[in-house]
Amino acid sequence: MSEYLATTIILGIPNLIKLLTGVIKNKVIALFLGAEGLGIVSMGSYAINTLIPLSTLGSELSVVKYSAESKTAMDAHKVLFTGILFTMFNSLILCAFLIIFKERLSLWIFMGKNYLYAIFLIIVAFPFYSFCEILVHYLKGRRSITSIALGNSIISVLSLSIAIPLIYFFRTEGGFLQILVTGIISFIILSLFIFREQGILNSLKKISVIYHFLGNLVKAGFLLYFLPRIFYILTLFLVKIMIVKNFDFKSNGIYESVVLLSVVIFSFLSDVLMGYFLPTVCNNMKMNERNSELNKAIRFIILTSVPTIIIVITYIGRFLIKILFSKQFLSAFEFLPLRFIGDYFFLINSAITFIFVANSNYRAVLSVSLIYNGLILLLSLFFPIYLGFTGYFVAYLISTLLVFMALSLFLKKQHNIYISTSNYKIILFSCLLMVICFLLAQNKYLQLITIPLLFGWLFITFTIKELKGYWDNLLGYIKVKKNLAPFGAR
Repeated sequence: MSEYLATTIILGIPNLIKLLTGVIKNKVIALFLGAEGLGIVSMGSYAINTLIPLSTLGSELSVVKYSAESKTAMDAHKVLFTGILFTMFNSLILCAFLIIFKERLSLWIFMGKNYLYAIFLIIVAFPFYSFCEILVHYLKGRRSITSIALGNSIISVLSLSIAIPLIYFFRTEGGFLQILVTGIISFIILSLFIFREQGILNSLKKISVIYHFLGNLVKAGFLLYFLPRIFYILTLFLVKIMIVKNFDFKSNGIYESVVLLSVVIFSFLSDVLMGYFLPTVCNNMKMNERNSELNKAIRFIILTSVPTIIIVITYIGRFLIKILFSKQFLSAFEFLPLRFIGDYFFLINSAITFIFVANSNYRAVLSVSLIYNGLILLLSLFFPIYLGFTGYFVAYLISTLLVFMALSLFLKKQHNIYISTSNYKIILFSCLLMVICFLLAQNKYLQLITIPLLFGWLFITFTIKELKGYWDNLLGYIKVKKNLAPFGAR
């Protein structure tokens, strides 16, 4: 498990830098452009984030899977170039469509034709962001964690450095221009990291896209990543419509702030699962080895998420809400425990689902996605009737818990992979601990008890010998990572 901890540290630093530079950039936009300007520029980012999955069609997950499975460097390079060409083809079609309907898009997104220049910049920018998705996921598949960390750190700092003068001198136009420049710089920097990989330039001269492989890449990406992603987006959209219909836009804003805070706090764990766990289980492992790796991943999720949840809820939750949003959103704090326990099970469910991805079990992945999103919608209709606004967060928690129970049974039956008895006990014991800490956090004196409780949980769940072993291995693993070639060469 030391590899997971090391990956968390290595990827956590650039994520923190990205978060800080993002907050500073938003403050700069708000300062020079005001709330209206921030809203306008954010629509450009939202448009690009919508176009990226339409151009990749989930092929980024296929790139992780197949580059990890590649037995030779040539095979891995074939995966990369096929993903890039596929994304380029889709991007050209989307660009043509957007150019034809640019005026309607301006009316739809910005409520006027005064922002045709913004539509043009978005059209030019989004292919670069789509290519970056492919490049980053290729590095994840090759487990080039240091390259991802260093590349993302450089991109975050350069992006902020360029954004400030552009926004200062060109105002709203500069806000959109910095989105384009950031995309281009990101593509160049990630390309430099990848093209320094040994042998890739020689492969580029020899390589040709095999259409059979292209079909596998598209099929896997579309079924394993794109469709589940679309299901999630639609579910979230429908839940938001329910909230607005049953309550008001302010409640919808509170719900959105809880979701965004959840993403900010647990994104590092999602990155580790995608950047280390998935490539590892895809790397020609036997079933018993995947079983062992899954249980290691679950212990890692427990070890990192439980202390994070308790510390955020007990000590710094309100502070984070003020920093990331404003005092107007402090009412969101009371919903964090329900959301975070749901995230706890969601992360474990993600690790289990990645086993299905590694086994190319398309039906299982789609079934999990449909059941999970269907449960959220169904329970979001039921619980708010009796629990009010809190019911939407209860619906999320119950959905993730029920999916966890179903996945545990299905995994053992279909793949002969099971969660160890000790991990089951730790999962339940950790839930009980979090509930107790949440109750203690209601009193400023009793909340001090959570720290010794957390240390007690740590030493009950993980033996001193085990923790010392993790620490020693972690130091050795980081030392090895530091000695690796800086551009992801394997």
